[in-house]
Amino acid sequence: MSTNDVLAFTEAVVGMAGAGFATAQGLSVTILQADIEEMASTAGKLNTMTRLGRWTGIAGIGAFGFSVLSASLDLRKHSLQWTKAFAEGDSKDLGASTIQISGDAILIGSSTWGAKHTGSIIKTVMTTSTEMRAFAWAQASPKLVSFGARANLIGLIGTALQLLGEGLYNYFNLDELQKWMQPSAWGHQTKQRSVQDEWNELAKVVQKPTCELVHDTKQTYLILTLPGLSTQEIDERKLQLLAYQQQRDAPMQGEYNPNLPPLRWRKSTSIWATRFIIVSKDQQALTLKLPISDSLQTSDFALVFDIGYQLEAERDLIHRTIFILKDLQIITNHGARIPTKGNFKLTAVETMPFGTGKGSFKIIKKEELAVIDV
Repeated sequence: MSTNDVLAFTEAVVGMAGAGFATAQGLSVTILQADIEEMASTAGKLNTMTRLGRWTGIAGIGAFGFSVLSASLDLRKHSLQWTKAFAEGDSKDLGASTIQISGDAILIGSSTWGAKHTGSIIKTVMTTSTEMRAFAWAQASPKLVSFGARANLIGLIGTALQLLGEGLYNYFNLDELQKWMQPSAWGHQTKQRSVQDEWNELAKVVQKPTCELVHDTKQTYLILTLPGLSTQEIDERKLQLLAYQQQRDAPMQGEYNPNLPPLRWRKSTSIWATRFIIVSKDQQALTLKLPISDSLQTSDFALVFDIGYQLEAERDLIHRTIFILKDLQIITNHGARIPTKGNFKLTAVETMPFGTGKGSFKIIKKEELAVIDV
């Protein structure tokens, strides 16, 4: 299970736990307060107020605690979205993420306030003698209900901001399938494409290659999977590559210069094309392994490659995908560079980075590639 899967599972469990405690708190207040109003005997009211205080206090602590945890997880996620939008200069995503973060902050603040006051009251009740504890719960019930109502009211404002920001962010960030749907024959902005063109556009989405950076105990490498191309079709479907590696210029001879030479993208298609290793069988989706040697794993290293292949052998329509590897997931500790073990997904980009130029693609032949027997 990946880190993202663990985080998603944790968010779901925390959210459900918080909702469960909040539901128990709300139901106990609604039902028990109604019982108190209908009761005529003082003893019955006292007994019900005791139950109300106990249920409201215990459920309140659970609800507020899990609410803080859930909002903190959301704050982490939304902060990453805000950072990404800020780096890309995307004002729409920046605004939507800011609204989400505002909602997270309000929820954390209101829930922390509610947990603090509820916990203080419970602590006071639990320090009373056993004989007087039932009376203490009954006496504390109005305060517990009051604190819970105020915290939940403020929390509703935070939740509303969260939902508003989430809705705006999702509206501005359609996934690949949604982007295809809009101009398709079934969308509201149809381009009246032919059936074949619709299929070609859909294939670009569902057959989109994936790429992962892998650090295992032995080596570092990329795993590239092309779901729309089987291993035996490499030559038939014209698999092709364009690659650039980031390198520094050679130092100038002459006077001493304290500054490092500038980094530039240099075309290296021929070099990297021969380093791919086939790790899939003939009938399987083509999976390529690209080892990255230890000597290349420096802070200056970066690699961008555009890989493409024909969607259909009989049509000269090339499906291209661009991946950029800049972060090698290596940490520096006391001067030593230590790779972080695990798999790290690379996100495809729309265009090649500035400075790469317009190079020509190299057709990759199956016979030129090494094969690992799987």
